Amino acid sequence: MKNITVFLILFVLFHLKSTGQGVLNDVADSLKENVSEIVCYDHTTFTVEEIDKSYLERKYRAIIMDSNAELPFITLHYDSYREIRAARIQTFSLSGKERSDVKLKDFEDYSAKGSSLAASSRIKHYEVNDKNYPYIIEVSYIIDYTGSMFYPSWKPQYERQSIIEATLTVKGANHSVFRHLSYGVDPIEEATEQGYQLKWQVNHRKAFTYERYDGPLEDYAPVVYTAPNRFQMDGIEGNMSTWDGLGRWIGKLNKNQDNLADEQLTQFFNDLPEGLSESEKVEYAYNYLQQNTRYESIQLGIGGWKPFESGFVHDKKYGDCKALSFYTQSLLDRMGIKSYYTLIRAGSYHKDFDPDFSMSHFNHAILTVPMDTDTVWLECTSQTNPFGYMGTSTSDRNALMITEDGAKVIKTKTYDEGDNLQATSTSLSVSKDGSAQVDMVRSYSGLEIENNGFFRVTSEPEEKQKDWFYDKHSWGSVSVQDLKLVTPSEGTVPNGQLQVAMEIKDAASLNGDRLFFKPFKFTNINWMNVNKKTRTSPLVMRYAFSQVDTIKLTFPEGFFPENQLKDQTIENEYGQYHVSVNIDEGKYFVVRKFVLYKGRYEPSKYESFRKFIKEVQRNDRKRLVMLNKT
Repeated sequence: MKNITVFLILFVLFHLKSTGQGVLNDVADSLKENVSEIVCYDHTTFTVEEIDKSYLERKYRAIIMDSNAELPFITLHYDSYREIRAARIQTFSLSGKERSDVKLKDFEDYSAKGSSLAASSRIKHYEVNDKNYPYIIEVSYIIDYTGSMFYPSWKPQYERQSIIEATLTVKGANHSVFRHLSYGVDPIEEATEQGYQLKWQVNHRKAFTYERYDGPLEDYAPVVYTAPNRFQMDGIEGNMSTWDGLGRWIGKLNKNQDNLADEQLTQFFNDLPEGLSESEKVEYAYNYLQQNTRYESIQLGIGGWKPFESGFVHDKKYGDCKALSFYTQSLLDRMGIKSYYTLIRAGSYHKDFDPDFSMSHFNHAILTVPMDTDTVWLECTSQTNPFGYMGTSTSDRNALMITEDGAKVIKTKTYDEGDNLQATSTSLSVSKDGSAQVDMVRSYSGLEIENNGFFRVTSEPEEKQKDWFYDKHSWGSVSVQDLKLVTPSEGTVPNGQLQVAMEIKDAASLNGDRLFFKPFKFTNINWMNVNKKTRTSPLVMRYAFSQVDTIKLTFPEGFFPENQLKDQTIENEYGQYHVSVNIDEGKYFVVRKFVLYKGRYEPSKYESFRKFIKEVQRNDRKRLVMLNKT
């Protein structure tokens, strides 16, 4: 009887646990590993009815496992070209009991203009605030489009998210309505009574976690980009089947926007020095822009793609990236210098667009100025950028240069390891107690001027510069005696400088008669984390850079080396590392050079890359041991 009772209790407990797990019991164990959410299904359908009429319908059901899940945060954008027809959010326990039911009227409504002076874009947002994990969420919404410049991109999977089933269906009257670019998934072509459609489907995908030094989402999960051929915005029709066609549409928008009057530019030309070269004239115009205008994002209706008239920008002294770039183009045109309005996808971690697949991929405008010996690109929204400098946000990527009769895909400035240089000259006089007087001059060139926010802080007051120095340089117990930051020079490859005199109380460690000193404490690559032994995605080094250190060491009289630093050379496909050591009359002269190349390496290369970085890090941690023989 006792055994029967125990059996019944265990049966009831198992049944309660099983019932509580509900739908989770039907999910494969592999899809439960390392997840914050499990997508049961996610179906997106985009239907093109006419050139200026389409709609997107999405329905998904997911199991929310913890607070890191993204699907409970629903944000829907709308503007004069998009209208949210309907939206609904429901939540359930795993056993199927409804917890909440939210309609569109319950969403919060916000302006999406951010720091814009004016913008017509808004968002409907709702956050499911249910902390009783796990639970089920079901979401559905329909968005109607009256403009057709933007067709949807499909990214069915993100970090810590597994998928049971997800689909994208695009419907159109025939093959000529739209194009697609697919990564990691192939479409299925289907004929229907309404016309032609393509369908993409993924099933049973395990969750992934982003890895350090990774590339775009396409390296982890399927991605599909779609784009129209013929399109229309605000009654203005265009053809996006080629980049040239898109360029013609942009050119049509820009036509007649240059209305700068001669009297508006009287002072501009009065202040123009005589005898300037073409490059110097471009720099003069750029400096004039920086000193007389400011950036304001203004996007109302077609203004999201059409720049304001240059006369308006001149009088009001502000504009967005499109307006300021077009205004600068107008200034150069009056000087007889040809330049080109250029569209680009900005961002330090950008996904470069495919030059063979035309789509409206852009979020920024710059100006391209072809010169006899080189091409200059102008970032017209910055009041502080050095002339011709393209930072990490806009360098080394494809851009669409709008020409008189169409467009051309170009590549912006690429900064190599010779451009991106941090060069440091350090002189240390070490005392018997381990303290040291240090004089350092560090130069930052190319993209390195952005290192640790150096470029930004050069325009700050002295106290903030000193705070920055202490915050960004962990060199022990440091007392700054004198600090000077030199603003980066003008030019495509600018150069700035840090000059500091300081005392470091614990520069060397004292242990009996020995001083232990790490010569590479001021520059190393210990911040590069390659502790993970394997990886599944390609490893991407987005920018090349170089570090060159010249170190002069003086130790107290009577101290002699107990160990000796040795010359070292490592060279491979990833970079190079060189150390040379010279001793002259008791003084050490150490030169260290580290170069990391730009590159994309498949996972099979990771072990050798990791070995290279680890070897450099070990060398950078080596200590010089000085013995007091007095």
